[in-house]
Amino acid sequence: MCLHTGVTSKRVREPAGSSRIHLILRPTGGAHFEPAAGPARIWIEVPTGWNTPRQLLMATSPTDPDAALLAEFEVRPPQPDLTKPPASPILPATIHGTAFYFVCEGEQGECQFLAQDFEILIRDPRSDPQEPDK
Repeated sequence: MCLHTGVTSKRVREPAGSSRIHLILRPTGGAHFEPAAGPARIWIEVPTGWNTPRQLLMATSPTDPDAALLAEFEVRPPQPDLTKPPASPILPATIHGTAFYFVCEGEQGECQFLAQDFEILIRDPRSDPQEPDK
């Protein structure tokens, strides 16, 4: 199973300081999801001080077993206390999660309930190394 993540661009209107994170679960190696098993569930653990409206997410439940499962959530970093000196940087930060889903091998293969742990690294894009000029 392949897990992809992405963060919305600045053009998407989000509350100040928040980010919307998109999760995509895609079957690989001839596997497919079992639509009759219902939607996949995803448990999110945000770092101390961070906030998310929901920790338990439900992914889309596609009718096509070869389709990807999609889920998204909003996360907000800790709000600074302006009455105190600046704290240590909050980035990079890591969100931990577990995806729970039914997946089957091949057309008539065995189906299993799986739990897949994952991590999402949130970093300041200004700290990414710049590509050298060509």
